[in-house]
Amino acid sequence: MLRWFLIWMFVVVMGAAAFAQKGKLPPFRMVQENGVVFKAEQLPVGKPILLVYFSPDCDHCAVLAKQLFKQGNPFKKASIAMVTFLPLDKVAQFNRKYATSTFKNVFVGTEGSSFFLRKYFGIMDMPFVALYDKDGNLLQKHERDIPFDSLSFRLKQL
Repeated sequence: MLRWFLIWMFVVVMGAAAFAQKGKLPPFRMVQENGVVFKAEQLPVGKPILLVYFSPDCDHCAVLAKQLFKQGNPFKKASIAMVTFLPLDKVAQFNRKYATSTFKNVFVGTEGSSFFLRKYFGIMDMPFVALYDKDGNLLQKHERDIPFDSLSFRLKQL
């Protein structure tokens, strides 16, 4: 009887821990163009975080990328993690097209076929954007048609 109680308590505690994490930045991993694994905890602390799940071949994602990499935009204030599921050659093409290496606050990579972020958020359409404050708390999330004005306004407030 005690054994079943302990097992039940373990399940409850683990479920509560998983539920508590839903409002926080997920512990994702991605492989960058250079083959290095980048982890969520490597994002610079003390800055808002913009997590973008995208496909380099997606038209809506291209619109988002143009907005993110436009001169003088408020997104420079945030750390931007851009994650795709496509292979590294697509990541490399995207990096060249948008010159992402010129932005010190942008980290681009692939999660490959793990689909961790896709499952975590239940992503059905791309691009997907989640905005977190400097403490890693989720503020807002959007799919497909990203409201740039709303997102940029919220980021300016942080």
